[in-house]
Amino acid sequence: IGYFFDWKGTIDYLIKNFGYLGFFIASIITSAALFVGPTYLLPPIGIKLGLNPIILSIVIGFGSALGESTGYFTGLFGSKIINQKEIKEQINKYRPWFKKYGGPVLFIFALTPLPMDVAGIIAGLEKISYLEFLFWVTLGKILRFLLMGYGSIEIFHIFGL
Repeated sequence: IGYFFDWKGTIDYLIKNFGYLGFFIASIITSAALFVGPTYLLPPIGIKLGLNPIILSIVIGFGSALGESTGYFTGLFGSKIINQKEIKEQINKYRPWFKKYGGPVLFIFALTPLPMDVAGIIAGLEKISYLEFLFWVTLGKILRFLLMGYGSIEIFHIFGL
């Protein structure tokens, strides 16, 4: 799909022309691509454009959680992607965490650089309800983007940007 779709141009257009709505749509797009997506770049860009870090984090967090649904539905309905060796190894590595702790593991994956796509696939495989999936992932993503947003502000101040 990357050959036929101008990711950078579309994301640039959205965030420059539609404010919070643009960031919401951009976060869905960048999070929906399995195993690819520069969602982590959105908070510093939004901060630099003068958007409120709290509102921005909520908007990007919710959009990102919706985008992460691709992994959830891949696991729920099955796909050839799950049969790939690397994916199976990661699923086998993390699946016991989900069996033992459930939804809060999604929060940890959404908050940290752990592979959220794999977590979404496992959540679907484990038949965690979609609302529970969205709740935990949204919570983790909002906190992640709040930390990134305020961290960006500090970095901008330190380097005079």
